[in-house]
Amino acid sequence: RTQYESALTAYKNGHTQLALKQLAPLMRNVDSDVYDDALILNGTILLDKKEFKKASTSFLKVLQSQNQSPREGEACYQASFSLYQFEQISEALSTLDRCLKIQDLPLPFKEKTYKLAFVLYAKVNDRLRALESLVILSELGTSEKNDYRSRATDFVQLNLLPDELEKVVSDSKYGICQSYAKFKLGLQSYEKKDYSSAQARLQSLISELPDTAIATKAQAILDQIGARNRVNPNIVGAVLPLTGRHSNI
Repeated sequence: RTQYESALTAYKNGHTQLALKQLAPLMRNVDSDVYDDALILNGTILLDKKEFKKASTSFLKVLQSQNQSPREGEACYQASFSLYQFEQISEALSTLDRCLKIQDLPLPFKEKTYKLAFVLYAKVNDRLRALESLVILSELGTSEKNDYRSRATDFVQLNLLPDELEKVVSDSKYGICQSYAKFKLGLQSYEKKDYSSAQARLQSLISELPDTAIATKAQAILDQIGARNRVNPNIVGAVLPLTGRHSNI
């Protein structure tokens, strides 16, 4: 423990090479009570030095230990982040999935984990998992929850395909994004002149989110549909000649 504390002090004082030298023997003794701490500090120093591959190896050793570490969540996140930094996206996602399953993950690491999850899932075009990450972030109760909520609803409007929108509408885990998906689907139906479908989507949205900006937009589209429906498309107008023997009709 004394040698670990000495390495930690060296790191805090900017003496990274000395810290790494002091940590080296501690990381060879798997039975030491500071084994995991030493690996995590070693990985943190390597992250600072942008030696991402070496950093990921250090963090992953914590996860490979036979004894479960109380710092598993931290090591898991840092390993995922390190792997992501040198483009090992598949490995980063696999490690991150383990992190997301950890119970009672401290809030700061939970927030960072889901932020990284959004980035990684978006990178591999798993848009629904990316959206789910934003929704969870918006529900964590952090100071940025409103920003995460705005990003989630914008993501629905700008990135999801029609079949993905349908999945969001049918799954309550997407929360408020369900209503925004209905608006997008309603708008798409309106543009395709499928007015009955558009009405159903938009009316449902308005009932769920009354007195909101998106409800106002939905009502504007419904008003256009209503105006169109008031014109009877079955009336055939007679075209009267302007000249000739029938011009006086």
